[in-house]
Amino acid sequence: MIVQWLLKNTDLEFMVNEKMCLSSLMPLSLRFGFEKFRITLNHLRSLHDFISQTLDRRKDIGGIEDSRKPPFTYEAFAEALSNVMNLLSADLLDTEKKIKAKQETYTLLSFFQEISAWMNIINSFGVFYKSAVTKNVKKANWEKAIVLLSALDQAVNSCHEPRLFSLFVDLQLKSMAPYFRMIGVWLTQGRLEDYRSEFVYGVHESIVHCKLSQEPTEIEGQKIKLT
Repeated sequence: MIVQWLLKNTDLEFMVNEKMCLSSLMPLSLRFGFEKFRITLNHLRSLHDFISQTLDRRKDIGGIEDSRKPPFTYEAFAEALSNVMNLLSADLLDTEKKIKAKQETYTLLSFFQEISAWMNIINSFGVFYKSAVTKNVKKANWEKAIVLLSALDQAVNSCHEPRLFSLFVDLQLKSMAPYFRMIGVWLTQGRLEDYRSEFVYGVHESIVHCKLSQEPTEIEGQKIKLT
């Protein structure tokens, strides 16, 4: 409701309507008061777009072995972000129930105070997303995966706010799951199962099947399989 009334949604971002005002506030005061909220909405929109675009690519023709799709690391990251968005939605629904109950005085200031913690979280995630994902859209899948996992590790090590720290740890662990699966198959079965070319190591196309005790023989067009 507040968003529809006080903000205008452009193709690129949310902007506060210039001519909107309240009886007790001038337009400039209102714009200043809603600036942080506007920034949070823009970050939220970017995160939702990433989640929907990444997870919707699963439906594209080509199956799991299509290297043109985003890395599995991105899909795991998007799923973890989606879980965080669900937590936010649940809290907002609780807030909406309080407002509709009309059992206490509830102002805009009350609303902003109640969601301030979530605004900080979304702003942090939005800044992180721009740095770790948006800047790397043209890179190869293995570079995208490495940059994301490195950025998550740095975020966990530098975050000192308890709730935000726990959420970053959750994002990190879930985003690393595809890497752990590839490493597990590599160590236990001796093969590199990397369908999206996102692992930091690759298989040289000219190395033939060999035993670990032998030197690899180079034959064009074949991959190594450890036995």
